[in-house]
Amino acid sequence: MSEDATLDAIIRVYDSETAGMAPPAGVVEVATVDLWVHSDGVIGRGRMWSSLINPGAPIPPEASGVHDITDDMVKDAPSFGEVIDRITGHHNEGVTPTHYAAHNAKFDRQWFDPPNGVWVDTYKVACLMWPDAPNHKLGTLRYYLNLKLADDAGPRHRALADAYTTAALLRRALATASLEEMVEVSKQPAVLPRIQFGKHAGKRFLEIEAGYLEWMVKQKDMDEDAVHTAFLELQRRREQGETT
Repeated sequence: MSEDATLDAIIRVYDSETAGMAPPAGVVEVATVDLWVHSDGVIGRGRMWSSLINPGAPIPPEASGVHDITDDMVKDAPSFGEVIDRITGHHNEGVTPTHYAAHNAKFDRQWFDPPNGVWVDTYKVACLMWPDAPNHKLGTLRYYLNLKLADDAGPRHRALADAYTTAALLRRALATASLEEMVEVSKQPAVLPRIQFGKHAGKRFLEIEAGYLEWMVKQKDMDEDAVHTAFLELQRRREQGETT
């Protein structure tokens, strides 16, 4: 880092493990990894932190099957409300983040979405930056991009390991895209490289006939990422004078 470099951003990468896919199911573990972004492009790693969380209700076995966190492990853990200040920075070495980041942030933000928080969704970023990846799940991207994890990142499928992997993915993305660009991408639905369902599953959107894309954009209960991507593909074809 150069002597004249200034600290431009502190990105707090966040991950949670939960007792279900949406509230009222509770959080059972949280973790954060800080990235310090300097004006000369140097990115440093700040504090890593994690905590088990008592969700206030039994953890379903199907949830424990994902992250291996059990009722016995969390019985003496703090509640989610008791650690919020650690996540937002009030008691995290006095460091308040300028940005938050998560992989598929829409999921984690069901439980943690601080007022005026500025988010980067590394899932949406990865869909644009690495469209040829087999899929854009965090575990797949770890090996597709050969991301390295430190020995102290913890066991796989736990909050700290996932936060660390997300931080490594974000560092890789920051090598070619600006933080501001990623924030803007994260505000919109994801641009999917391929359709993920139906008779065209696995195909790129540019391979799908216009009639099917037009049907997609009219659906009210379809995944917003798929509808958004279909709309953008139709718009691209109109601008380029394509009719199919």
